[in-house]
Amino acid sequence: MKLAAIFVFFFIILSFSAYAIDCDWEVEILSETIFQNPDDFEFRYFISKIEGERANIVLNRSIEDIYGSIVRSYDLYAVEVTNHHTTLSLTPNLDSGTYLIKGEIFPDCNDSSSGNNYDEKLIVILPQNMSQNFSALQITEFLPDPSGNDNDPMPNGEWVELYNSGGEPLDVLGLILNDDYGNGIEISEINVLGGNTVIQPEDYLVIYSNEDGRLTLNNEGLEKLKLYYGEIRLDQVSYSSSKEGLSWSKNDNNWILAYPTPDEENNQETPDHSSNLEIEKIYFGSDDISVFGDQVRVRVNIYKGDTAKYNVDLYIKNNEYQVSKRSEINVYDPFKNYTLIVPVQIEPNCNKKYDDGIYTVYLQGLDEIATKEIEIEGLDEDLCQVITEKVNIMQEIESSSNEPSFYSTESQQIIEDNRITGEVIYESSDVKARNLGIYFFSGVMLLIVIFLIIKKTL
Repeated sequence: MKLAAIFVFFFIILSFSAYAIDCDWEVEILSETIFQNPDDFEFRYFISKIEGERANIVLNRSIEDIYGSIVRSYDLYAVEVTNHHTTLSLTPNLDSGTYLIKGEIFPDCNDSSSGNNYDEKLIVILPQNMSQNFSALQITEFLPDPSGNDNDPMPNGEWVELYNSGGEPLDVLGLILNDDYGNGIEISEINVLGGNTVIQPEDYLVIYSNEDGRLTLNNEGLEKLKLYYGEIRLDQVSYSSSKEGLSWSKNDNNWILAYPTPDEENNQETPDHSSNLEIEKIYFGSDDISVFGDQVRVRVNIYKGDTAKYNVDLYIKNNEYQVSKRSEINVYDPFKNYTLIVPVQIEPNCNKKYDDGIYTVYLQGLDEIATKEIEIEGLDEDLCQVITEKVNIMQEIESSSNEPSFYSTESQQIIEDNRITGEVIYESSDVKARNLGIYFFSGVMLLIVIFLIIKKTL
């Protein structure tokens, strides 16, 4: 119906425009800017003649939220005005927040200056507990480039820390955090951990973007972060760059890139951009002796600085040979300390290829290296005996398989240079078929036995 009425109105205006006389009318929104609670919010429109004669005026009225969505729309208001006219007050009964009142008039004369036919006004409705002095509120820290996705759900993703330096609690519900491009979020319960938007005296509160892409802090280039209470700007911070995993922290009115400290006093130290590796301790077991075949545990400290590399290797070697497997460690978050206990498996050395003596444990990666000496003496005799027995069994199988067999007529391929693992080295397809036949026969016999037992018990 509203669209139909607007269409009819414009049709009438166009029909008589050729006969309309010149005029100039304007509209103004009469309203306060800040309301202490929702019940106080009211506004009117003032229509006045600048030039011309009496005219029939149609007024279009609406209210939008800060994201441009219409939250209230009204029927077209038509009135005949001689000089000026004030509408009755409107009380839309909206929730606390920031809104834009709009009004536009359409006179039935040839308005020579249509620019003043439109007016808009930004207003703020405060919660009843929000009649507060926000002069003690300031931005003290923000994280524009977190590790991972900038728009992750809290407690990950981008965030801004506010600090209340005053002596009274402050509820920041409804305040606006804005960026340099007019994008922003209205602080609410979904942007804070625990859902409590009140900041106690001399305390902090972190506001998370929490998957809300309307506030996006730049990682590169000049950016301004602003905190608003209605139209009043409470604080503003400018920055021009960022580092992944580091926050901008306010210390004695100076801003530095530092380790993030959300909801806490800011870190006074700037981070080290270079990585560091340390082998803190090697655990040998109860006898504090390492022999070939042992698995030793190594306590390592890794600090990842400003680097995209993430892989660190731990292994044991001397000048000639690497005598252990490589244990790989992946560290992804920059500017972070990692303390880990990592196992390293020493080769059994049953063939006595390696001499007893001093070997070196290497921790290598992130363009850094750390070492620690270790003494390895003797063999694990039990382990070597097991390996030897397995090798002997395999050799017997290999020897018997080389004899002519009725079942094996195809050629067999031997895998060369196989390490001592106790695994089967080769196996022909005929042998596989014979083995499968044995397994199948055994399975059938087992099913028959189970069937007879069940039948007997019934």
